[in-house]
Formats: sequence, structure tokens, C-alpha cells
Amino acid sequence: MEKPQQQRENEAEKAKRLVWDCGSSLYDSSELKSFERQLDSAIASRTLSMPHLSDHRVLPLPTRKSSKISRSFQKLLRSFITSKQNNRSLFQVDHEQSQERFYVVYDRSGELSSLNDSGGSRDGCRMWRSSAGFHVSGVSFIHSSLCETSLLYSTPNYSMETTQQTPCIAIFPAPGMGHLIPLTEFAKRLVIYHNFSVTFIVPTDGSPMNDQKAFLEALPRSINFIFLPPVSFDDLPEDAKIETRISLTVTRSLPALRHSLQVLTQSTPLSALVVDLFGTDTFDVAREFGLLPYIFFTSTAMGLSFVFHLPKLDETFSCEYRDLPEPVKLPGCVPIHGTDLLDPIQDRKNEVYKWMLHHLKRHTMAHGIIVNSFLDLEPGAFKALKEDWPGIPPVYPVGPLIQTGSTNGGDEPAQCLRWLDMQSQGSVLFVSFGSGGTLSHEQLNELALGLEMSGQRFLWVVKSPHDNAANATFFSVRSFKDPFDFLPKGFLDRTKGLGLVVPSWAPQIQVLSHGSTGGFLTHCGWNSTLESIVHGVPLIAWPLYAEQKMNAVLLTDGLKVGLRVKANENGIVGREAIAKYVKELIGGEEGKLLRKRMKDLKDAAVIALGEDGSSTKSLAEVAQIWRNHKSK
Repeated sequence: MEKPQQQRENEAEKAKRLVWDCGSSLYDSSELKSFERQLDSAIASRTLSMPHLSDHRVLPLPTRKSSKISRSFQKLLRSFITSKQNNRSLFQVDHEQSQERFYVVYDRSGELSSLNDSGGSRDGCRMWRSSAGFHVSGVSFIHSSLCETSLLYSTPNYSMETTQQTPCIAIFPAPGMGHLIPLTEFAKRLVIYHNFSVTFIVPTDGSPMNDQKAFLEALPRSINFIFLPPVSFDDLPEDAKIETRISLTVTRSLPALRHSLQVLTQSTPLSALVVDLFGTDTFDVAREFGLLPYIFFTSTAMGLSFVFHLPKLDETFSCEYRDLPEPVKLPGCVPIHGTDLLDPIQDRKNEVYKWMLHHLKRHTMAHGIIVNSFLDLEPGAFKALKEDWPGIPPVYPVGPLIQTGSTNGGDEPAQCLRWLDMQSQGSVLFVSFGSGGTLSHEQLNELALGLEMSGQRFLWVVKSPHDNAANATFFSVRSFKDPFDFLPKGFLDRTKGLGLVVPSWAPQIQVLSHGSTGGFLTHCGWNSTLESIVHGVPLIAWPLYAEQKMNAVLLTDGLKVGLRVKANENGIVGREAIAKYVKELIGGEEGKLLRKRMKDLKDAAVIALGEDGSSTKSLAEVAQIWRNHKSK
């Protein structure tokens, strides 16, 4: 019996909205601006990482004649896909009543065509697809009461001839925005300057953070991403170190990574797998698929030198490294006191030390190591890595890679920038401890009172204090409590004409590039450090965790572009000392010298990333290796 016209119209309208329940996310075609990106990501992510979930797409009710089915399906496609040049998708439609199969080709230029297939087999589908030259990166099966449809999702460069000329790599970042941001900037340069296609395979230990999802969804369409299924940490103690959690996230995600690479390599000519410091356990999986394993080192060349030195240090000394009798002297680097070495190796009895030693030893197994630094920033260290460390992989400096584009942070960005517009040139100290850094409640109060005592203008990104961990917001940028509740009583009123305090987040790139910003009080995370160098802003170095003390040594003792804070016997930097540092950096003679040296580094950074710059050439060298490599 034929359905009433109203019911058919309702079903058609429902089909046009194309609501797809992909696990915990809804993708709705009425949101035309973001739909294409969300659909692509959802198809790739669900197909690769959640094959057990069924899709819920409602197709329009087909008629008995194949030509009408085809036309109806084409009409549906036009209703929800925005045209975009040079991209095609192949849809396979199986009509149960007529036992007919159709291949519907959607061209982003707006053209649609269909092709009947009398063979009716998936093998036939693959043969037709191959002869047509489609580059397929994922398959999603869609069910309705009368049709089975397979969407063979294709990426922008679709012809076989083109895909052979478009090399592809996969990137497996460790959890945390500090790891993700430089890797995405690296991916952008590969796409823009070397015509690569990049897929991020992202491990998780829970639902992806909103900040992380929004960040990835804003990337260019040539950069795809897949979230792997979350791993469980039910067996971990609550006080497990972040480095242990990251390492276990990687190792427990290896089966899902293997499955993802199986799907990707069937249709995508992958040549390399790029990981960061904590991803070395993926090397064996990469080699299973004939992929070259590379490390993207998100810190300094000095830090990389220490990576290769630590196994020797471990064999030579039995004491804790903070008790070493002499500073560690690495070739081409300034001496480093034991107390300034990596925070995760300061307790050799802790499980995290074993993990760090494990990862650092495996760095020699990489095919190459890409470093987010540049030759003129660390000439001695890079020279030594090339000449004084036999048996290590080739090292490629490609930095400084810093975040580009904007991030939606609500009303605070506009407020920050409007306030800076009203300040005089170079008069403002920007205070921020990055996405992960937190202070104790006592230290937060001392910092507030020190800024007030300095009499200098400041823009402070304040977070809720945490008395037990300096990296309490590593996995989440936002504070869980209102940070203003922890400030000294009356502080906001007393400093209203002097400074601006914003909660949790500020547009750091825009602040550092603003003419009113004259200094940066920073935790010395390497991303923030490079952003400061690129914009020529001198520093007050206040390291908190990870390798940040080593970075502070480089900045203050080596490059001499910053002042380093010193804590008292209780581990607290007092308000008087803070006021002294701030006044010296913004208005003192030493501050002028630091600013001049930082200006020289800024100019060197521009040259390094220029057309004939050292970092540009280094990236081209890596790209050529990957372009020439043929995976299995």
C-alpha cells in the first residue's frame, strides 16, 4: 500500500536533515557551515575507531524504477552537501526490492552521475573504483528499510594520478594541547608548501576535550583526524604522574592504531608515522605497514642532546640527579645543574622515571628526528648533534612553528585587546603559565601582591590554584573553580587602573604581537617560548614542570633574553622579588638589553622560515624523503 503523501513528505524532510548519531555526537546538515568538515571527520573516525556502532541515516524512500532512485538520491545529496571544487564522493546504493545496485558519484563542482553494476559484488565495487581512480580514505555503511548504501568517502585529490603525486603521512600525538599544537602547525606547512595529505590519529583516555575537538575541526580540509577509542585507567593510582598516564595512553591504544592504519593504508599511500616524545612504542606498528617512524621533538636541541645523554647518566650515577656533584655538560650547550634537569627524572624510584628512560632510549630507533627549533637559536647544540653523537638518527630543525589562526575564547579576547589598545608602547607585562601550569594558593597570592607592588601595568591570565601539582590543568585548559575567588581581598579593586585580570585563557599570540606588550612572565613551556621569540618579547622565566627548567637555563644563561625567578627556602617566590623582576624587565636597563637580544632572535626566526631559510630547507629535505618512500 502506498504511503500517504504527508508521511512521504515528512520522511523526505527527515532525510534532508541527515541526523547521524555517531556515538556521543550529533551531526546535522542544517549547520551548513560546519557540516562538510564534521561529516568527513565523523565518517573517518567512526569507521576506523568504532566499527561496532551502527549508523542512523535516513535515506529518501526509493521508487521501484532505478532511474527515479538515482534521481531521488542525487536530489538528497544536493540538499546537504555544499559544493567544493576538486573533490568527489562515491555512493553505492543497493535497492532490495529491485535487486539493483547503483554507484552515485558526487563531484564537488556540483555534477552527479550514476552507474549500474550488474555484478552486485563488493569485489566489483573495488574494481570499478580502482579503474575510476578514486582515492578512498574510509567506508561507512548506511542502512534503511529498503536500501543499503555504502558511502565511499573520498578526499580532495581524488584521481589515481593525483594521489600518486600527493604523499600522505599519519601523525600520532600524545595527549595534551601542548603536544598537539606544534604538530598541527607542522602538518600545515607540509600541506601548504609540499602538497601533503595528513591524518591525525589521536589517542584518548576519555571523551575528547571540547577545546581539542574545536581545534582539530578548524584545521584545513587536507588535514583529517581520527579519535581512537578511549583507554581505561581503572588500574592506575590517583596520584599517577602525567607522563605515566600519557605513556599508558599510547601503549594501550596500539591495537586501535594498528586497526586504523590497516584501514588507511588500503586506500591511502602513507609513507611515514610521526610521533612525539611519548610515542616511541608505535615504531613496531609503523614498520608493520612499511611506514618510516619519525619523532617530532617539541622542545629544544639541548633537550634532545640530553635525551641521548641520559642512558649514560643512568649507568654512571646511582644518586638522584639533583645531587650530582657537577653540572651536566652537553656538547654545544650551557651547563645544566642536576636540579634543572627534566622534572620526570628527578625521582629515580618512581615509575615515571622508568617510562622516561624507556622512551628516550628508543629515540635512536627513529628514522629521523624533527625538532621545533632553528639553527641560529641553538647553533652549538645542532652542530654537536650532527658531529658529536655517532649512531643517532638525522636531526632536522624546522622551527619556530607556533600556532596560527585564532581560537574562540568568548568575550575575553576582545576585552584583552581593547584594553591593550589603550596602553602605551611596551608598557604591559603579560602573565600566563600556559595551558597546563598552576600555582599553589600561597604562591598565587604572592604573585598578585608582587604585581601590585611593582606599579607596572600587567595583563594576567589567572587560574584556580592547586597545592599538589604544578601541571593540574595539563589535560584541560579551563579552571574548574572561579579563579577570582582565590585572589587577595580587594586586589581587583586596588589594581583596576593598573592591570587587567582574565580567567583561565587569553589569546596569547595576539597579546604577544601587540605593541603594548613589553614583557612576558612565563612558565617556559617551549610553545610559549617560541611565540615570545617570534614576537620579540623578553621574558621572566618561571618554570614549573616537564623540561621547563632546562628551557629556562637556555633562555637566561645561554641566550640571555630573560630573567629567572628564584624561590626562597620554602619554595615560594616572594612578592618583593616579583616586583623587582617586573620593574627591571619593563623599565630597567637590563630589560633594554634583553629586549635587544630578543629582537635579534626574532629577526633570525623570520630568516629561518623564509624561502631560503635553514628550517625551510630542512623541512623540504624531510618531505622529499617521505615523497620517495613507498610503503607496503
